[in-house]
Amino acid sequence: MAEWSVQDVVQDMKDNAKLLANRKGKATGGLQQGVLKSILFRLESLHHLDAAGALELHRAVQESSFPEDMQEAIAGKVDQLMGEACEEQEPATLQSLKPQHLKCLYNYFTQSEWDVLTSLEASWYSKEQVTIARLKSLGFRSLAESTVKHSIATMACFMDSIPSSDKMHDLACQLKTAFANSEEQQVDHSIYLVKFPDSPAKLPRALFEAAYPDEKPVARRPENYPHILKLCPVRTSHRNVAQSKKRKMMELQQPAATSSELKGCSHSEPTGFHSFPQSQAGFGMQEFMGMMKAVAQVANVFQQNQPGGQQFKPKPKAKALKMLPPAPKEPPAEEEPPAEDEPPAEDEESEEEEQAEKTTDEKKTGRAGIDEQLFLALKDKKANAGNGQKTSKASKAQGKPKSKSKAKGQAEGGKKPTAASLPRYIAEKPTAAQRKARRDSYVDKHYHKGRDIARRSGCDDEACKEYARSARAAAAKLWDK
Repeated sequence: MAEWSVQDVVQDMKDNAKLLANRKGKATGGLQQGVLKSILFRLESLHHLDAAGALELHRAVQESSFPEDMQEAIAGKVDQLMGEACEEQEPATLQSLKPQHLKCLYNYFTQSEWDVLTSLEASWYSKEQVTIARLKSLGFRSLAESTVKHSIATMACFMDSIPSSDKMHDLACQLKTAFANSEEQQVDHSIYLVKFPDSPAKLPRALFEAAYPDEKPVARRPENYPHILKLCPVRTSHRNVAQSKKRKMMELQQPAATSSELKGCSHSEPTGFHSFPQSQAGFGMQEFMGMMKAVAQVANVFQQNQPGGQQFKPKPKAKALKMLPPAPKEPPAEEEPPAEDEPPAEDEESEEEEQAEKTTDEKKTGRAGIDEQLFLALKDKKANAGNGQKTSKASKAQGKPKSKSKAKGQAEGGKKPTAASLPRYIAEKPTAAQRKARRDSYVDKHYHKGRDIARRSGCDDEACKEYARSARAAAAKLWDK
């Protein structure tokens, strides 16, 4: 069915009125009845009709040249549609949208309701229906989070075992859905409480009599109620629910452990503990075991890819020769000219070679060895004295610039290079991908690159910054081309 607006119907009535006025005095047959049915059909096709639209339709009917019986039929149809639109509107107040809070729900149940809640044979569905019926009888129309939390905690106190946080969160969502889909009870909604008292005796008299027509409430608080109340989550952002989701994701990512791996970490559940604290305690150990397993795999891969890595041994370092103290004075014995010592072999050193080195050192450091060294030194001195006068001037000239160049090199070695002494920075052309990005990203990249080059060249901080600025300027110039 097509949707018509009030303006469309008004324009249609004006056009039909002109048509009937043009055919006035002639045999129209069933034209007038057809026009009336068409207008009534369009009125029923209106998408929305309010008081302003009804008033506009009545004015259009009165101003038209339709016959009186036709005007009365159209006006009656407009009144009928307006009355139906008013009946469809439900009374709504701002107060009914506010969530209602009830924290001590265990004080509001009757004895017959307690029999169902505490029964181990009763199903969760029956306990849930008892709780919803009690809330409906008290005039609940909007459940607050605290009301849902206390309701789940009250029902969970009488289960065989304490459910996990994930399970209690699912039960909370199930309670909300069941409450929204349950039938409304005949309750005086004029009395609407946002915060209910701890005791039902403090309720308004009319509400108390309507909620408890046959039985009176029996207050009863379960022993483990506070503990379960702390574990009960209502939102998905609750800490216990978030940890459980993280643990499930890690279990899906990690491969399943074999039976041999589980033997070392298997443990029995101690009595007196519930499943929820145990799951929290085991979560850290599972994460640690997974990390250690990954480290072991990396180590195995490294050993497999490096053949002979375990048999690798560093080369032995050459032993430093220690000077022995001078030997005591003894009569000189027949001495042989000291043989030149050969460097010890790198692979192995025998005990005989070490003993020979020790004896050679003793000869050199003894009295006879010292006399021989003094004799050779005097002989060399006399030989050099004769040749000292024949020293060429070139050799003397060579000594002076050598010392100057050495001093100059030492002076230059103490200075750090400047930005001007470094080679000119040449920036790379920006690629197509860099062109799509921002200009600052491309320029800053070359700034840091130039600063790193200057730092590696031994420049100080100011010289590094100066060279980096020149690199950024070169990059900016290349970008703007």
